[in-house]
Amino acid sequence: MTLNLLPTTLLVLYEAEHIEWDYIPWQPLCLAALLSLTFNFLTNFGIALFGPLIISIGMLCGIPASALIDILFRQMPLTQTFIVGSAAVMVSFVLIAFPMAKMWRKMEKMCC
Repeated sequence: MTLNLLPTTLLVLYEAEHIEWDYIPWQPLCLAALLSLTFNFLTNFGIALFGPLIISIGMLCGIPASALIDILFRQMPLTQTFIVGSAAVMVSFVLIAFPMAKMWRKMEKMCC
């Protein structure tokens, strides 16, 4: 953030860039900043409390849920990309959630 402050300040001071403060949507901007702060705080708190596995599973499940909300409430079309992406997220969920190494060891013991 500090690195971005210097070029922005120089552009405004030398009038290469003009910012019209009246046209900035302050309410959505502040709400987005507050939601981002809340998300980051809860993510860090959740990692400290539950561990990174639970948080990563929750974040993975949020991606298809968000797309599903877009389809149901914003009438976005259900595309093949959505289906493939949701399937990929669910496969990654399975790979993270289940102890695959233990399952492979049990299968090796049963076969040999």
